Amino acid sequence: MKRLLFYLSGAYTWLGDTGEAYRIQEEALRLYGTAPAVPIDAALIALDRSMCLAQDRRATEAAVTARDAVANLPEAQRTEIILTRATDVARVIPEESRLGEVAVLTDYVRACRESARRLGTTAALGP
Repeated sequence: MKRLLFYLSGAYTWLGDTGEAYRIQEEALRLYGTAPAVPIDAALIALDRSMCLAQDRRATEAAVTARDAVANLPEAQRTEIILTRATDVARVIPEESRLGEVAVLTDYVRACRESARRLGTTAALGP
């Protein structure tokens, strides 16, 4: 069931149905729990939530949620797909709103990529 909700979260997010996406995300995160066996799934769901918040013009919440999703992962799991999804959140926020927490998110993702390059991990493959 968790896996189905994981995929539905992404589908509703990209369809722009944020109301249904939020509902699915809540249920999915409840099932994954506070210490999920697969933390990257929970992080991706949180990044879906961030995208929904951005679509709903809640830029600060979107940026904080995205940054937390990345930061809560072990460094080795901050892969390029995770960092790209966090970058996507910042990119959908209107330029005039890319201050404060959105700028912090952008800087944080950049620092994660630089760290990955130094460590030689696959996360270093992105821009």
